[in-house]
Amino acid sequence: MTPTELIEQIEQGFSEGSLAVWCGAGASVSSGLPGAEALTEKILAATYLTSKECKMVRESLFGIPGEEPGRLPFERFMEVVLDSMDESLQTKLLSLFELGQPNLYHRFLAKLAWSGKLKTIYTTNFDTQIEDALVKENFKRGKDFEVLHDSADFIKIDWGQDVVRVIKLHGSVELLTRLAVTVRQVAAPGSVQQVIEPVRSLFCSGRHTGVLFLGYSFSDRFDLSPAITQEGDKSGKFVIDLEYTIQGDKKFKLIDFDDEHPLASYKSKWCLAGDPLEVIKELCSNFEFDDILYEEPIEPDDAINKKTGPSTDWRTFLYEFFNKLDKEYSGVAGNYIAGSLMGMINDNKRALKYFKRSESIAKKIDNVRFRLVSLQSLAGAQISLGQNDEALKTLKQAELLAAKFEDGKFSDNVLTQFGSLYRQIGYSNIERALQYCNKALEVAQKDDDKMRCVPHLSGIAECWMRLGDLDAVQLAYSHILDIVKPSGDLYRKAGIYGNVGSLAYIIRDYKSSLEWYEEACNISALAGDIERVGIHTMNLGNVYVKRKQHEDALICYDKARKLFKKINSNHPQLKLLEKHVQHAKKLSN
Repeated sequence: MTPTELIEQIEQGFSEGSLAVWCGAGASVSSGLPGAEALTEKILAATYLTSKECKMVRESLFGIPGEEPGRLPFERFMEVVLDSMDESLQTKLLSLFELGQPNLYHRFLAKLAWSGKLKTIYTTNFDTQIEDALVKENFKRGKDFEVLHDSADFIKIDWGQDVVRVIKLHGSVELLTRLAVTVRQVAAPGSVQQVIEPVRSLFCSGRHTGVLFLGYSFSDRFDLSPAITQEGDKSGKFVIDLEYTIQGDKKFKLIDFDDEHPLASYKSKWCLAGDPLEVIKELCSNFEFDDILYEEPIEPDDAINKKTGPSTDWRTFLYEFFNKLDKEYSGVAGNYIAGSLMGMINDNKRALKYFKRSESIAKKIDNVRFRLVSLQSLAGAQISLGQNDEALKTLKQAELLAAKFEDGKFSDNVLTQFGSLYRQIGYSNIERALQYCNKALEVAQKDDDKMRCVPHLSGIAECWMRLGDLDAVQLAYSHILDIVKPSGDLYRKAGIYGNVGSLAYIIRDYKSSLEWYEEACNISALAGDIERVGIHTMNLGNVYVKRKQHEDALICYDKARKLFKKINSNHPQLKLLEKHVQHAKKLSN
């Protein structure tokens, strides 16, 4: 099939009303809304990171074009940024997606729906551009079309009903607190389950015979990509992806999907590379949608805030948001976010200076909340770097603040850090570490959020492991797994699975140990945490040594070495790794 023939097939599909559409973020960029990279760039500019550090964060997220892909998901970046704010600030920042107005993509979809050529529109976008475009065509919401953006809505869909539907898989700005923007939200088992049914319905049922993807990057590695892949062998639909090339070439070409692509297993599939907007323009012309074809295009700096009315572009919105935040907190937030982002890419040495600054400023302006989180984050970085004496001083300050702040409601975080520190200092301090972890657990158990108990239970388990009480260790991990398995906290889940693998290793259950370490590796890789992938891979090598599979062990060690060196050529784990390598080589001879 040629590009021209494929465009003709798309036109025929719409003419017959037999196509459904899946719309991604790329379709909203020309509506005056940012894509992931542009949004990241502007947020980074609002922190105190150096240009080199900004580059490090960008490359960890989006990779180096033509050389290597990004390792961290964009949702992790948003998680770090949002976690530095209280709920009111989070809501204000996310209201960014209320900006913009419908562009040619949205108007085209609305025209198709108005003329009876389109009934089903899926989207991962939070904005309401599609809905607004439908209203412009005199559709009445609730009568002529329905919008579904909640998991409860997805379950109740009556696919036999002949109605125009907009299905918003990751939520809507109409309910800002439910937007799926962090790893915890999109990776939670419940979140994955809630998209499976609508995805299955799209690819395996319904009156449409094909699905057209517009502006979708297939980067939803936690929920949608696995759900799409899962239906490939069962689907009888044909799928077409209009992929935007960097050059935006007006000459189209058909390209193959690589083996890892979510659409790779679909029997009838095509990817048309070029500028999708040119396809839309051609279709508009063929369908005689002249009134939208010749509208003045929306420039990126000409967005409209639908709530307040006056023109507000998203860059200005972000500048004003972070500028106000900076002035209100005298630079605390910008420095704290900078430190958290350095921690995100495992550069705790760089993180130190930002946490020290944010703590110092917070102390001057007497902001207890920011000072407490800054001290906690500073202590975490110091413990990671082996700066035990400095960490102890930091934690003593944090302990005093935590006891006073909101009646000690959040003092468990500091207490469990004491436990981590004393475990690291040495065996003689294990009893002391256990006391701190138990105190932390007592505080956390007062909260309905059971995830708060996990780091404290984990600390208790590690203490009992050092003390040799394996029954107590197993009991602690049993409680932890009950809490962690259904959660979307991939980073904590991977750590716990790795610890359970270590427990199995100690009791010489090497088969179970391999299984837990492999699962920890997979989860860490999914989360983009290559340092943890390296650690779990090294531990896999240790298990293979015990099983006398020395060649397999050396393969694991080599993989781990490459991962550690990717982070830092002098990574602290490398010395330990080389000892394991020499031991395996000696045993294999």
